[in-house]
Order: sequence, then C-alpha cells, then structure tokens
Amino acid sequence: SNKAIKHACCIIPYLKGVKEVVLLRVINPEAYEKWLEQGIKPEDEAKEIVERGRQELLKAGVEKELIKTVIKTGSPHKEVVKEIEERDVDVVIIGRKGRSSLKDVVIGSVSAEVLYKCHDPTIVLINL
Repeated sequence: SNKAIKHACCIIPYLKGVKEVVLLRVINPEAYEKWLEQGIKPEDEAKEIVERGRQELLKAGVEKELIKTVIKTGSPHKEVVKEIEERDVDVVIIGRKGRSSLKDVVIGSVSAEVLYKCHDPTIVLINL
C-alpha cells in the first residue's frame, strides 16, 4: 500500500479533472484474531495506514477536499471491487506483494481478483 501511495502521488498530478481520491483499507476478518494475538488492533492499524497515505497525498499537492478515507471490514477483493463499482472509479492503483503464482493460487491475491473483475483502467504495483 505504501508503494501504491507513492506512485499515486506521481500519477495524480497528470490526471485531468480528478474529483476524488479514495484511500481504501479493508480489514480481513479471517486475519482479525491473528492480529489481535500479535497485539495489533486492526482498526487502529487501518486508521494509521490511511492517515499516512492521506499525509503523503497532501505533501504531493492533492487538495485535502479531494481525499476520502474509507475503512471497511470484509473480503478484501470483494470490498475493493464493490467500492470501485459504487463510486464509479476511473483509475485504480493497487499494491501487490509479489508472491509466486503458486502462493497466489493457495492463499489468493486481492490484486489478481480486482484485475479480473475490474473493467476500469487498473495499475498494479508489484513489491518484489
């Protein structure tokens, strides 16, 4: 997500007519208990992540009125696609961990699902 924000900061100034920049963090309920056991409060972590992203966008010159932060709980790929469809998003920038194809098949890939189901221009950033 951090690399996606950094790239968004570079891309957004070149996009014309930007009406809204949405920072979305989805808390996966399947990992919720694991995070709690590790001493991580998923809601607090999500707030920190979107706030960090908001600050980066502000530093890059994105007007604060354009930045919307959204935190949802649910299946990450379903919530991302739902948000894209509900907001009628034109461009999607999403990070990717750079796992192998085999790991993606076994544990799934949010970015792969979004690419498959999203009909709008989508930029996937791979973190290798």
